Amino acid sequence: MLEANPRGLLLPRIYLTPPDWWAKANPDECQVLSHGGKHYRQGIGHGRDGKAFPSLASLQWRADTADALRHAWSDPRAEFEKVKVPSQAAREAGRNQRTFRDPATEMAVIDWYLFYNDLVPDTMEVFLGAAKEASDFRKVVGAFYCYMFEFGGDPEYGHNALDRLLRSKHLDFAIVTASYHNRALGRGADYARAPITSVGLHGKLWYHDNDTVSFRYDEIHRASQDRATVERYRKELGVTGTAQETIWQYRRGAGFVLRNGIYQSFFDLHGGYFDAPELMAEVTRLNALLDEAKQDDCSSVAEILVVSEEVSCGYATFESGFLQQTLQPAQVQLAKLGAPHDSILVDDLARAEMKRYKLVIFLNCFHLTDRQRELIRRTVLWCYAPGLFNGPKASVEAMHELTHIRLVPGKAGERLRLRMSLNAAGSALLAGVAAASKIIGHEHVWGQWFSVEDPQAIALGHVEGHGEVALAMKRLKDWNSIYTLNPVLPVSLLRALARQAGIHIYNDRDDTLYASRSYLCLNADGAGERTLRWPSPARLFDPFTGRTLTQQTTEFTHRFADRETLLIRHGR
Repeated sequence: MLEANPRGLLLPRIYLTPPDWWAKANPDECQVLSHGGKHYRQGIGHGRDGKAFPSLASLQWRADTADALRHAWSDPRAEFEKVKVPSQAAREAGRNQRTFRDPATEMAVIDWYLFYNDLVPDTMEVFLGAAKEASDFRKVVGAFYCYMFEFGGDPEYGHNALDRLLRSKHLDFAIVTASYHNRALGRGADYARAPITSVGLHGKLWYHDNDTVSFRYDEIHRASQDRATVERYRKELGVTGTAQETIWQYRRGAGFVLRNGIYQSFFDLHGGYFDAPELMAEVTRLNALLDEAKQDDCSSVAEILVVSEEVSCGYATFESGFLQQTLQPAQVQLAKLGAPHDSILVDDLARAEMKRYKLVIFLNCFHLTDRQRELIRRTVLWCYAPGLFNGPKASVEAMHELTHIRLVPGKAGERLRLRMSLNAAGSALLAGVAAASKIIGHEHVWGQWFSVEDPQAIALGHVEGHGEVALAMKRLKDWNSIYTLNPVLPVSLLRALARQAGIHIYNDRDDTLYASRSYLCLNADGAGERTLRWPSPARLFDPFTGRTLTQQTTEFTHRFADRETLLIRHGR
C-alpha cells in the first residue's frame, strides 16, 4: 500500500480474544455456561444462555456496603463474597408475560446486567491504555462500540455502558457502522446506532465506518450456495440496482456525516463492491468534499433533542420486544421528520445546550435517579413509563411528579397491544396530511398499560378498542407535556408535534433529511417535486463544483427522481 501511496496512513484493526494457552492456564477467569460446562447442550438455547463469573458482588463493583446490598436486593442474607450470577431461569423470569422486572424482588438480576455491561468498557479501557502506552501516547486509539439502538437495548449484548466508555482516559474515537435496519435507499436512512451527540459532548470522535454495498452485490454473490444469507444481507445492507443508485446511497451517507460533523471511511465489506470506475470516481469526489468540509461549520442546528437511558434497559424483561420497539424504529422515523435532531444519554442533559431545543423526546427513560429528574424541565414527549423506577423503588406517583400528567397503571400482569386510535383532537394535528390513519403506533408493541386520567390534560388518542386515554397533552405554565403509551409514532405525528412546538421544518414529506449549519441533504422516497425551506435567507451552492444555485433565498424547489439524493451547501 505504501508503494502505491508513500504518503498513506494506515489504521490497523486488532481483533482481541484470549489465546487458548491463556484460557487453559487460567480456567477460573473464563466464563462457563448455565449448566457449568463450556459446551452447549442440545436444546439448551442460543449463545447468551449462561454467562457466568464466580461472584459479581465479590468484586465490590459499586463499592456498596453489605447493608445497602441487602436492602437493594431485599435479601437479608446477601453477602458480597457469596453472590452468584443470576441463573438463566432468573434472568428469563416474566419473559413474554411482563414488561418490566420487579425491582423489589429482582434487583439482583438488574444489578447483574449493569455490572455485566460495565465490564465491557472496563475491559476496553485496559487495552486502549496498552495501545496508547505502546505508541508513547502519540497515536489516536479507538474501538468498536455504540450499538444500544441497534440491539434494541438488550443488556445481554453488553452495549449499554456508553456513558462509562465516554469517561475513558484513552479512547479517542468510537467506530460505528450505520444501522443494518432500514438501510434501503429512499425508504430507509443512515442513522446512528447509539446517542451520537453524547460522544461529541465528551470530546470523542464518532468514526462512521461506511460499509454500504453497491449495485455489484448480485455479481459478487452469484456463486454463493448460501442463498438464505444472500437474501438476508440484501435486506440489511441496502443493496442498490444501478451505479447511479449506489452513488445516491454514498451521498446520503455523506449527508449523515456532514450533518453530525463526524469522520467517515469507506469499508469494502465483502470485497469488490467498489470495483467500478464510476463508483471510484464518486468516492474521490466525496473524499474531496468531506476533506474540504472540515473548514465549514458543521455544527448542529437541531431544535429537537432525543434522550435515552442505559440503566432502564436492565429493568425490561428478557429479550424484550417492547424495549426494542422503543429504541430502534424511532431512529428512522426521526430521520424522516423533516428537521434534524440531536441524541444524547440522559446523564448528558447537563452538558447539552438546552435553550436551543423546543421539543425533547424521552424514549426509554423508565429509570431515572434523583439527579436526572432535577435536570428535566422542558417541553417533552414522554414514552410509556417515564421515571417509573429509581433503583429498587417503583413509583407511579414519581411519574406524575416528573411529567405533571396523572398516569394510572392497568391491572397487574395484563398485557395489551398498545395501538392507539386518534380522536378528533389528535386527528386535527394531522390536518392536511394525505390519507392520515387514525390508528397509530406499531402493531407489535405489547405491554402492561398505563392510561392518562388527568382532567387538565387534552386527550389525543385512546387504546385501540378500549376507552383509556393513551395519548395526551397538558399545557403547563412555560412548557407542554405530551405522553404516548406506544413509543412508535408515525412521522406525520412527530412532524405535527414539532411544528406545534415552533420548530423549523425543512421538508414536509417523509424523505430522509439531514441538515447542519452549512449543509443540507435530502434522499427522496418517491419521485416528484420538493420545496426545501431554510429558517433565514441563505445562498445555496453545489458542494461539488461550488456553483451558486440561488442567491439569498428561503426556498429551493427541485424535481427528484425516485431515491435521488441531493446535497446542498448553504451560507450567507
